[in-house]
Amino acid sequence: MKDIKYIHVAGTNGKGSTCHYIAHGLRSMGYRVGLFTSPHLLCPTERIVVDGVPIPLERVPPLTPDRFFQELWQAALEYFTEQTIDYAVIETGIGGLLDCTNETPLVRRLKPPASCAGQAKPASLPSEDVRFVPVLSVITKIGLDHTALLGGTIAEIAVHKAGIIKEGVPVITDPTQADEAMAVIRETAAAKNAELTVAGLSDNAGLPCPFGQNKLIAAAALHVLFPEKPGDSVYDFEQVKIPGRMQLVRTEPSVIIDGAHNPDAIRAIVPLVVVKIRPTDGQSPSFGLISSLALAARMPSSDKIIIFGTQKSKDCDGCLRELAPLAPYTLVKVNDVSDYNETCAAIERALAQATRDDLILICGSMYLAGNALRYFSGFAAS
Repeated sequence: MKDIKYIHVAGTNGKGSTCHYIAHGLRSMGYRVGLFTSPHLLCPTERIVVDGVPIPLERVPPLTPDRFFQELWQAALEYFTEQTIDYAVIETGIGGLLDCTNETPLVRRLKPPASCAGQAKPASLPSEDVRFVPVLSVITKIGLDHTALLGGTIAEIAVHKAGIIKEGVPVITDPTQADEAMAVIRETAAAKNAELTVAGLSDNAGLPCPFGQNKLIAAAALHVLFPEKPGDSVYDFEQVKIPGRMQLVRTEPSVIIDGAHNPDAIRAIVPLVVVKIRPTDGQSPSFGLISSLALAARMPSSDKIIIFGTQKSKDCDGCLRELAPLAPYTLVKVNDVSDYNETCAAIERALAQATRDDLILICGSMYLAGNALRYFSGFAAS
């Protein structure tokens, strides 16, 4: 029987980025790694990736609106099994306790993909059964989001996020958790006999924090899995480029796209967008992804235009309050973030107003971020 070890990641903000950093660290050590994240920006294949390569589109099953996430999750399990990966890094959908990713089957019988029905099993498929074995739970920063489903307080939401903690499996969490969230995590970890490491604070990790909270958590996670490995800069997280996260898609004027969609996420990106961005050497300015190495001098003299829109269920007023440090700025509002044409019109209006030295920030929704990326990449709107 082959074991596929998996790292399960929950949280309100930063869980997708943390998954990418953990997967990168594992790959840098020579492991074959599957990555399951959500949502996607341009195509559902982005959600299921093995060693940096998305699943082929033809391997994605027909998807139904009411079971979209669950069907992709099942496709991911089958694809990871077929690809004989060593590790899977799995991001929860909503919450954790009741999320379908928290019901990972212990053993899956290998079978040929549907496209191979009636044919011999591909040579790459091993003959034995596969067992998915949890080796680490990770909980990133918990905030108020999806309150209609998870509860209206940090403590209630933390119960769902801490639901991924498993019996005897170590858990990592963010050192900046609110007290009520940390209390729930500590209580759940103790009840499950799961050793808890607070990233950057525990002697178990002992890691510096030169690269942001998500990278800190990822480095701590890798250190728990591989305590013999040095943990400061060996993983070279600066090489990880995550679409839709502080993504520079144009210069003169600079246009940045970020999927931040709640007040905590907006608060996290504000310090980065008050600086002037330059693409790193050798990187195309049209699709650069901002890293700490690409941040330069402040730009108080340049104007800022913010294209902003949220889903109706989100805290729109709270997000706008968090954008206050960027004032003065011109706000271009998108009312329906799922409407590609409305997004295009907002972008064109902002570009018409901007000078070459200005900065345009597009944020507030992953749907808005995806539509903006379609506009700048020429990806078909359908």
